[in-house]
Amino acid sequence: MQSILFLTLLATAMSKPVDTLSGQYWNQLNSSLVLACSNNQLTGTYQTGVGNASGTYPLQGSTTQCQAPASFGFCVAWNNKEHGNSHSVTCWSGRVIEHGLDTFWILSSDSGPQWSSNRLGQDIFWKSRDGQ
Repeated sequence: MQSILFLTLLATAMSKPVDTLSGQYWNQLNSSLVLACSNNQLTGTYQTGVGNASGTYPLQGSTTQCQAPASFGFCVAWNNKEHGNSHSVTCWSGRVIEHGLDTFWILSSDSGPQWSSNRLGQDIFWKSRDGQ
């Protein structure tokens, strides 16, 4: 756990400052996020670095403004041509921090037992894959 925290802090210290939401980002699990921001609306794609959801997925969201500082939220419905319908949606909510995007997410599924239908987590996205 301490090594993950150290790597997160090191990548944050070495990454490029974020001045706009538009662009490509990567998180600690090598998931790719491409955002375009216009009139406080977010569009783009998400490609996960984990799980069975291969390919890219469209996303939609909103933000307080396209330039930093900003708070934002976007959602991905896990349904595409490559993988089909996973019957789940993930939404991220967060804010622009100096060197990236600090987010919390909730994954909701309409299949399986009710007690496991929602999962929560945190992602930090950086503008470059290596945190620089």
